Amino acid sequence: MADENNKKVEQTENIEMLIYEIDIRRQEIDAILENYEFELYEKGNEVLSKEEYDQLKTEYKSLNQKRKNIIRTKRKKSIWDEIPLWIAIYAVLQIIFSFYFIQAILSIYFADFLMNLFSSTSGTLFDILIYALPFLSIVTSLIILFCLKNKRQKTFFFFFFLIQLTETLITVGLMLF
Repeated sequence: MADENNKKVEQTENIEMLIYEIDIRRQEIDAILENYEFELYEKGNEVLSKEEYDQLKTEYKSLNQKRKNIIRTKRKKSIWDEIPLWIAIYAVLQIIFSFYFIQAILSIYFADFLMNLFSSTSGTLFDILIYALPFLSIVTSLIILFCLKNKRQKTFFFFFFLIQLTETLITVGLMLF
């Protein structure tokens, strides 16, 4: 156990040292390029050839990319790095719309809209259509759940789905009474 901790500490120190060395080299290149630009624009002297200038610019860009990659691999990934933003927004919106008062009101408006769309005045049809919106909400979430491929995303979405299903069933139960 102590050996594993020592190895992790050594790896972290090596990574930090590598980042430090990259930063030093970037600063050196930056200073050379600034000096070149100063000499060129202020005094008209060309200190570097075009090839040397391009080579330094390329090296600077590659060092930047290497530094970003090292930092990216060093950082621990949390669940929020793997969950897309649209899933989080969908989950929050569905949980909000699954609350009793909101879903009951929206269901009545949706049923009324469907009744007007089909030019029907049947009370029984209206009673059935009131439950269409909660049903569609659950079915939509189920389809999304089954379409997800990533296991962590599927697990996150499943827990959200259970919350939404519970809220919707409570709402439908209250609407029945």
